[in-house]
Amino acid sequence: MQQPKNAMEIFQLLDKSNCRECGEKTCLAFAGVVFKGKRQLKECPKLAPEIIERFSDEHGNQNAVEQEFQR
Repeated sequence: MQQPKNAMEIFQLLDKSNCRECGEKTCLAFAGVVFKGKRQLKECPKLAPEIIERFSDEHGNQNAVEQEFQR
């Protein structure tokens, strides 16, 4: 399980289409709220399942960023 060090690392995983399907205005805004632990990476409808899995814990409950934020 990998942990991004900042929101820009999360942003680099996204497709940068700013589709707004996640409810945020931009992909960068989405990356920011994911990094802060307020949203989950899996809420991006365009993110590849293997990327979501790589950043999720073994139970799929929280992503690595959320776990680190809570510590």
